[in-house]
Amino acid sequence: MDIRNTRAYFRIRDVFVFNCSIAVLLNNVSDARVESSTFTANSIGVAAYHCDDCKVWNCTFEGNNMGISISYSDLSQSDNTFVNNGMNVFKLREDRPPWEQTWVGVAVCVAILVPLAIVSTLMLYYRYKYGGWRKPEE
Repeated sequence: MDIRNTRAYFRIRDVFVFNCSIAVLLNNVSDARVESSTFTANSIGVAAYHCDDCKVWNCTFEGNNMGISISYSDLSQSDNTFVNNGMNVFKLREDRPPWEQTWVGVAVCVAILVPLAIVSTLMLYYRYKYGGWRKPEE
């Protein structure tokens, strides 16, 4: 089951999903609810990517490689049962998506590279004007 790019409220309730790669994939959705369902022998039971205000509750995850995978999402989970999974809940990140983190790296690079460029330019000007790295004669 693959739900993408929606802001509509919806619920997935009382389903039994087995032997899939990803049983339920929530990608760029908000206000989703997965409840009272069973996920057995899947690679991933429920995966959430870039989601807001989603909830997984009262579900059973049995024999999956990973029960719930949360990446860059606001997903809460409660009252779930996990039995013999490789990993019950995996959280990659919850705070900021990668494009927001990139600006921090750009700011650091600018803060370092701009002063270096200014110093390099002044040194080249000094060398060109005075013919070397020596102090000009008076």
